[in-house]
Amino acid sequence: MSSEVQALVNYYARSGYPRHIQTVCQEVLKKRPNEPVLLFWRAYGLILEGSYSEALRELEALQGAREVELARAFAMIHAHKMCKIVDEDAVSALQDQVKSEERSATERTMLQAANLYLQLGGWANLDTAKDMLAKVLQVQPNYPHAQCLAAWVELALEAQDPEDAAGGTQRALATFEEVLEAAGTGPKEIEALLGKAHCLEKLGHFPQTLDTLNQVVVGYSWFLPALVEKARVLLVTSDWEQALETAQRVLAQDAQNIEAMRLTVLFLLARESRYTLAARRMADLCEYIDRHEPKNHALYFAVAQSCSRLSGRNPAVLGACTQLMDRARKLAPEVAAYVAEFGYVQLLGGDYAAALQTFHLATQLDELNTACMYGTIYCQLMEDQVDDAGRSIELLSLMSASIDKSADLHYLNALLLQKQQGERQDIVNLLDEAISVHNQTMHGVAMGMDYFVKLQPELLMDVAARLYLLQCGSEPRQSTEPVSPFVTKTANVLGLVSRCVPGLLDAQLLLAKTRLLAADLEGAMRGVTQCLRLEPTFSDAHILMAQIYLHDGKHRMAGQSLEQAVSHNFAARDSPTYHVVKAKVLIATQELEEALKILESAMALPGVKSAPHSKAHKPKKGTAEVTLQERVSIYLLLAEVHNKLGHVPEATKIIQDALNAFQGTPEEVRVTIANCDLALSRGDVEGALAMCRAIPRESPHFLKAKMAAADIYLKHRHDKRAYAMQYQELVDQYPDTQTYMMLGEAYMQIQEPERAIQALEKALGRNAGDVALRNKIGKALVMTHDYQKAVDYYEKACRDDPNQVAMQQELAELYYKLKYYEHAERVLAVALERRRDPDDVNAMMLDVQALLLLAKVHKGSNNLNAATETQMHARTTQTSLLAKLRGDPELSRVQRNLAADICFTLAEEYHEQRNYERALNFYNEALKHNDAHTKSMFALAKLHLIRNETDQCQALCVSLLRTDPDNEEAAMMLAELMFRKEHYETAIYHFQQLLERKPTHYVALAQLVHLMRRAGRLDEVPRYLRMAEKSSPRAGMAAGLWFCKGLHARYGSNPHEALKNLNFARKDPEWGTQAIYSMVEIYLNPDNDTAWDDGATEGRPADNKEALQAATRLLAEVRVRPLPTKHHILEAYALMATKNKNDIETALNNLVSLASKDPDSVPVLLAMAMAFHLLKQMPKARNNLKRVAKMPFNAAEADDFEKSWLMLSDIHILGGKFDLAQEMCKKCLKYNKSCAKAWEGMGAIMEREQSYRDAADHYEMAWKYEHETSPAVGYKLGFNYLKAKRYVEAIDVCHKVLHAFPGYPKIKKDILEKARAAIRP
Repeated sequence: MSSEVQALVNYYARSGYPRHIQTVCQEVLKKRPNEPVLLFWRAYGLILEGSYSEALRELEALQGAREVELARAFAMIHAHKMCKIVDEDAVSALQDQVKSEERSATERTMLQAANLYLQLGGWANLDTAKDMLAKVLQVQPNYPHAQCLAAWVELALEAQDPEDAAGGTQRALATFEEVLEAAGTGPKEIEALLGKAHCLEKLGHFPQTLDTLNQVVVGYSWFLPALVEKARVLLVTSDWEQALETAQRVLAQDAQNIEAMRLTVLFLLARESRYTLAARRMADLCEYIDRHEPKNHALYFAVAQSCSRLSGRNPAVLGACTQLMDRARKLAPEVAAYVAEFGYVQLLGGDYAAALQTFHLATQLDELNTACMYGTIYCQLMEDQVDDAGRSIELLSLMSASIDKSADLHYLNALLLQKQQGERQDIVNLLDEAISVHNQTMHGVAMGMDYFVKLQPELLMDVAARLYLLQCGSEPRQSTEPVSPFVTKTANVLGLVSRCVPGLLDAQLLLAKTRLLAADLEGAMRGVTQCLRLEPTFSDAHILMAQIYLHDGKHRMAGQSLEQAVSHNFAARDSPTYHVVKAKVLIATQELEEALKILESAMALPGVKSAPHSKAHKPKKGTAEVTLQERVSIYLLLAEVHNKLGHVPEATKIIQDALNAFQGTPEEVRVTIANCDLALSRGDVEGALAMCRAIPRESPHFLKAKMAAADIYLKHRHDKRAYAMQYQELVDQYPDTQTYMMLGEAYMQIQEPERAIQALEKALGRNAGDVALRNKIGKALVMTHDYQKAVDYYEKACRDDPNQVAMQQELAELYYKLKYYEHAERVLAVALERRRDPDDVNAMMLDVQALLLLAKVHKGSNNLNAATETQMHARTTQTSLLAKLRGDPELSRVQRNLAADICFTLAEEYHEQRNYERALNFYNEALKHNDAHTKSMFALAKLHLIRNETDQCQALCVSLLRTDPDNEEAAMMLAELMFRKEHYETAIYHFQQLLERKPTHYVALAQLVHLMRRAGRLDEVPRYLRMAEKSSPRAGMAAGLWFCKGLHARYGSNPHEALKNLNFARKDPEWGTQAIYSMVEIYLNPDNDTAWDDGATEGRPADNKEALQAATRLLAEVRVRPLPTKHHILEAYALMATKNKNDIETALNNLVSLASKDPDSVPVLLAMAMAFHLLKQMPKARNNLKRVAKMPFNAAEADDFEKSWLMLSDIHILGGKFDLAQEMCKKCLKYNKSCAKAWEGMGAIMEREQSYRDAADHYEMAWKYEHETSPAVGYKLGFNYLKAKRYVEAIDVCHKVLHAFPGYPKIKKDILEKARAAIRP
């Protein structure tokens, strides 16, 4: 048999696939019939499968086959011993034959026998195999097959002796590598490669493991087990996506591969929560096992066991598990573990009575089977057979007294104590012990097919849901209240489950609830969003989302979430939680009568008025039990609604009923506080305080009562001193870390940071290692504005513990804010140079934060290259971190968002440098990390717009608006895009829709003014200005509105009105700078001429000295720092406006300096062209303008592009290049239909070509868009009307010009009189 086939047989033997061994041998026997080695291993497959008689017959037929004679004899001995009736004579004869054969065995004979001994396992067999291989290697020391087998034996012996774990693996690895080295460049032994991969995996070198397996995949593409092993190793590293992809590759070649299908099922259950599809795949998997491993009861059991732990109690998945366990029990009815597993599946399905009977059957098969005992006790507790459960636990405790107790036993003890109404602290202690034991059990367990069996997610969820969460309260903590230890414990337990099994929806939902209790609304929303991503119809998640929105003050969205819950599951309306949340939403929206109806129906629910555990109100199967918190919430909300409706007696009675019903429960304090609120609503502040004081110091509710009293003093008496005294009394009563922290938080609440610091320092004295507490003290010092003291405090803390990176970052952040960049850089360098474990994800996260801060420091000190390099380093570290977080989807999601932010920042830097290709790459990389990263989507859309890639830009804008219909920036960009595509109506429609919703959105209004001007519809703007004025009584004082009015007047050729309106906006912090720059442009160029007076002569005074002085004063008013490029350009224009050659040259030098920083800046190139023009250097002016003409249009610089094209058009007209001039004018009109100068230029070209009719049409448009205020355009229009023989129109235009400008020269004589003469008969 070839080494490749032997490797395949060995792999299936190690993996426990006996029928696969037979199938491989049978297939090869078709080509090489009667080969003894193949026949022998086929018989061995029959032995593993339990077909002993058939195997003995096949082995008997191999008598005389020298190569397998020794192995045959021992295999027959093993088969005889496995039979129910052992033939001792045959065994004795075979043992004698083995001794005889061992003396005369050849190397190949011993090799086959050693392989058999290895596969059978056990100390004696492995020692025999080791001795045989030693003899073979003594004769042939470089025999690769023997070397590989010896290494595998070493690994098997190591498994028997864990104390020699590292040594055995290292020796085996050295042997495998020696075999592979000996092969040189030739084919590598599959067994050696698989063995090396196994050793590397055991040593934790997973990248090298995958590389080795890839060698098998590449070298032996037919050897599918290599891909299966690769998928398994990827699963060990928690790289689920890659593992699934590899499994899909296996299934593409072998659609019925059992291991690949197992992994697919686990992925669907553990990651995707796709239970229906998983159940179908499990049915397929059962069919594949029936076909390819029909007698492998252990495989049926293993598949069912791992899937049941991930079932989420889904009936379809549990049904598939039942089907698998039926097969296992039928094949091996005597195995108690199989019966116990069947009982566990029944337990998960909620059929406790049937499960109890099944566990009793399993106990009869094996009285010491602990799984049966645990299952029995759990079912007894669920069936309220508390006494029987107590006796069973006592017996089990006695049995396990000599060994360590399991997590299950501690949990069952806690559950029993809860059923017996035991002490709360005793229950919690037992649960803590259960989790501690469970964590110890899981230590070092690698992710894999059987990992979830040991994880026991259902047990962990029971600990969290049944016990911890019941002790946590029902309302999110207040700002001065520390996080409950029960909340922390619950979050830790559920965090482990949700990290390992993110597809377990109930765990995700419970974790979100826990975060809500900790007032972590963002974390709670992340959890709920994850639930809804996996299962959009999960009504409980929608209800919890409504609770989160409610606590965040988003009442409308809370109502929408409740509607979603009901639409997906109509039965959600019967949930107590639904009633509570719905009532809160209605109360918040002042719909009190509706709230009253909801709460009255809630009171009628079973288990609300009386304890739900009473037999009278035992919940039906499939319905949730009403919790204590929900009962209290219904009572209190009902009282609140009655009180708000003025039904004070009813409210008082309900509160009294609640006090009676919940006396002695953990929720009693909530009722007391509600009673206080009722008293406060009546104005009885003293009565409310008296209720709080009535709670004695020894009461467990004393802390809550003091906090309630403190709130009353602060909110109703506005007595800050008494507010703080309540917390001081808590410190006096319980002088511990927690109360001192509460006192510190209280002082922070009333803006007394000095006293807060004193309290927090005392808390720190009791818990010196609390880094979060140190940070609070540092932040409090910063609040006092004593920055030097804060710096000294942080510096001392960092010296005391140099490994506290978080403190170092706080110090660096403070230095950065104080602009002490060198000190910040020093501190961050120390933080980044510390020694750390390269695989520590927490250390990597801190490194990324430090690098990002260092990048900001470099940017602050104007070291832009270092800032970019540091940002790139942060990106590389974050990428490595994400690779290590593949098994933790929630943390991975948070870190992917950070990676997206890092890429976005890099993209923005490259965007500013006009390196659009790199910017594009980083924007896209940001979206790969987070496809909903709004900032990157919008910035990428802008970049596509700049690059004139309109289709990509439009797709991104549509995506943005689909996810966020109110995204104003996306709506404005889409409008701009529609305009570029000449879809003017669509563009304007988007702005109109935005302004209809929000008339005072002045940014959109300003954009609409620009757009209407470009669309030639400026006359429609006043309607929107009026809408803005009427929408708010304060709109008349809004600087944004005055700016928009000024912009409209400016574009309407009314510079005086524009200056007046813009002047109202120039002092505003938001609109002031834009208003000033617009005013300066009007002062410098009121007629919006493309080229100023050509007569720039030395010493010639400015035409309008007052306007120039006004422009200079306005520029001095700009307070923005650093000054934008536009400011420097306007200063240059102001110098050019003096018409003094020296000033123009100074302006040009300044512009050249700006151009060196940004050579492709259109505004700078235009200003330089103007300077060259005024200095009579026309070729240079033309070259600059030609550069602009070749650039892609950018909407942000639209006016500068337009002026450049018009100026170049004028130059072309003067040079007689009418076609080029016409092209520039058409370019202007493409982007601005109301560009009067472009229409005028087109008219001039037509006029020079003596096409007077066309010239008149173009001048007519120029006259229209100049709003009939330009006498020069009127003159040209009248002249061309005259030439085109349109005498009446010529006379009309002349009258309009003379009416506005009575002294305008020549028009009367040259046009008016001639037109009149032409029409006289």
